[in-house]
Amino acid sequence: MRTDMWKPDLPRSIGKLKNLQTLEVTNFIHQPCFPDVIWKSKNLRHLVVVSPPAVMNSRLVFLNNLRTLKGVTGGGWTYGRLASLTNLRRLKIVQLVGEEFNSVVSNIERLHCLESLSLDFLFCNSTLPTAISLSHLEHLHKLHLKGKIKKLPDPHQFPPNLIKLSLFHSDLEEDSIVKLGRLPNLKMLLLGYDSYKWRKLVCSSSEGFPQLHILHLQNLDELEELIVEEEAMMKLKNLKIDRCPSLWRIPERFKLLTTNS
Repeated sequence: MRTDMWKPDLPRSIGKLKNLQTLEVTNFIHQPCFPDVIWKSKNLRHLVVVSPPAVMNSRLVFLNNLRTLKGVTGGGWTYGRLASLTNLRRLKIVQLVGEEFNSVVSNIERLHCLESLSLDFLFCNSTLPTAISLSHLEHLHKLHLKGKIKKLPDPHQFPPNLIKLSLFHSDLEEDSIVKLGRLPNLKMLLLGYDSYKWRKLVCSSSEGFPQLHILHLQNLDELEELIVEEEAMMKLKNLKIDRCPSLWRIPERFKLLTTNS
């Protein structure tokens, strides 16, 4: 079921749809709120809010069959109740503030089925805590983080089977590229807006990024040079450069792989 509604809230009658499995919500003028009766849809598998993000009702945590939960804001429900959604495969929470990020990270320890995780801070000047460990999420393949990262976690603190990593507004330290290059299964890396503010992006390790197939550089205004050792990124198949106005130097062997926009 897809709703395209110009109302601030979902109707309470939605609770009568006992066999509803997929609900996609979009085109609200105001931030939508889920009615209390939504928890009666016990068979709901996929709940996706496109725009704007929805306020999470605490009773939603009783939807134990949820596989997908996307486009909901942070709030009190992240403190403990999130851990009850043990069947989640895909989770996207936006507008996280303060200690909510810590709470989410600590409460997803029981979400062993999680395959995709996206966490966005409400304000770009917020800082993700240093002590982040997602190593227990063995099935997590995709990770999206939006917000300043004071210090990137060590490679062993990342999900062990991480394939895709997207970073925005991270303001990474210059040597963070070395850590990212040690992720053994990473195939796609997206460094987005304000994620890296240095003139040079250097991969000096001869074994850096052993499985990387796609490197996407987006809106990196300060970046001028991409320098990669001969034995690094040996499996790269596509280099996408998107709105990096100062970038003038890339490895010769990457020029045939490059797409610009």
